[in-house]
Amino acid sequence: MKKISFLFITLALYACNNAYSPLVDVEKFERYDVVDSGEDLLCQRENLTEMYGYVRADGSWAIQPQYKMAYNFQNGRAVVQMWNTTPHWGAINTENKWNICPRFRSSSNVNSAVKSIEDGRLQGVELWSTENPLTGTYGYLDHFGEWALFPRFKTAYQFDGLGHAVVQEMTGFWGAIDKKGEYVVPATFTNSSDVNWALDHLYN
Repeated sequence: MKKISFLFITLALYACNNAYSPLVDVEKFERYDVVDSGEDLLCQRENLTEMYGYVRADGSWAIQPQYKMAYNFQNGRAVVQMWNTTPHWGAINTENKWNICPRFRSSSNVNSAVKSIEDGRLQGVELWSTENPLTGTYGYLDHFGEWALFPRFKTAYQFDGLGHAVVQEMTGFWGAIDKKGEYVVPATFTNSSDVNWALDHLYN
């Protein structure tokens, strides 16, 4: 079961545009489309499998139960969690295609990403720190769940209001980067609190 679950996770992650995948995602822009509002679909949990899917008004499954957690559609998108032991959250459209790749660590992060999309934000304006489960390293996702900054950090914190994030290199040293991934405080510090001190003195 664990092997099957791991294979499912890997394939699902590779189905999204991924720097670690040799596959070319030819349906990238189609996947992001909102087909319809989804107001005629209701999120339901199947007792036998304990998985969530979506039913029509006649009780038939429009999207078969396959998610560990799921919420009702809003504006053509539904926030869902993949069925595995790690918190892979994303968003689907009513054709069960990914609007937002399932790489986020929480539903609240996906909701923030959805809001960013609906507000018409450009990619890269908001970024979310996330672990790549295949490597155990951290990077930053944009609002489509694509890697804006590829996972290469041992630890990575969220960006502050000035657009700076404290990160730890694989060597163990700490520094701070901007949203382009360039260091604004070099990774020469031995702990994160010293980097915060440096940021306070440089930018406040």
